[in-house]
Amino acid sequence: MRYLSIFLLFFYINSFCQTKKIDSLKIELQKKPESLAVLLMLADEYIYSIQDSSKFYSLKALALSKSNNDMIAYAKALNRLGSFYINSYEIDSAKYCFEQAINIREIENDHLLKAKILSNLGQAVYFSGHFKKELEVLAEAEMQLEMAKDGADKKKQRITILYLKSSAFYGLGLYHESLKVLFENKKVLDESKDPRALSNCCNSLGLTYQQLGENEKSLSYFKMASFLGSEAKDNVNLPKYLDNIASSYLLLNKLDSARFYCEKSKNFYIDNGREAETGKPTEIEGSIFFKEGKYAKA
Repeated sequence: MRYLSIFLLFFYINSFCQTKKIDSLKIELQKKPESLAVLLMLADEYIYSIQDSSKFYSLKALALSKSNNDMIAYAKALNRLGSFYINSYEIDSAKYCFEQAINIREIENDHLLKAKILSNLGQAVYFSGHFKKELEVLAEAEMQLEMAKDGADKKKQRITILYLKSSAFYGLGLYHESLKVLFENKKVLDESKDPRALSNCCNSLGLTYQQLGENEKSLSYFKMASFLGSEAKDNVNLPKYLDNIASSYLLLNKLDSARFYCEKSKNFYIDNGREAETGKPTEIEGSIFFKEGKYAKA
């Protein structure tokens, strides 16, 4: 389902900083092997890079929190594990984790945590194709967020909810409503300097404009998404942005450019051990051959 670097120096700085943070957390974990906070932070750091490592640390935090009867940490670990399952497209497993977490009695007064879990549940519902239900879940998340204390985390969660609402409107075919929410979100993200979240927002703007037939605007936002995704080292979503650039060039009948980005996407998947995910660029490549009249190759 579609709707996630010009300055190479920035790319390497971001990669270096993330690696240093993970190394520091691993050193801290060696000193305190039963630190739930460190386990959960490691699960977070790995969620957009080495997803199996994110799952590993989430499961360790889950087992340790249960053993310690720390139900708030247990809810957080379930939330992290659910996020791993979403990125792995194991939607039923993700929903199970979020539904278990939100029903833990001990988090009743932690409104920010409840807003996070409900937002993630809304995302899982989105991937199940139940867009009206997603809006209902997100309305609950907004209610919880309103009761949370002000701060950077609250602002960050507001960004997440806006993004998910735009996705729900997109799924319902309400593209102008989706654009309205996306631009509200982009305004906040421009101030936050979060390249990963901003890349997702730009990609969604590209997809929405594509649905409205505005292919030049669509292409410009896909290129922004690709640049920002590279800067953030978002290896999960970056090849999808490349696929979307290729599809835009195809719609604009610029076949050489479309082929270039198809190859770039396929190579990225293969270089990162994701050969099974090359279906989309291969499909676009077939459409290119068809337009060129090479029906046998298409």
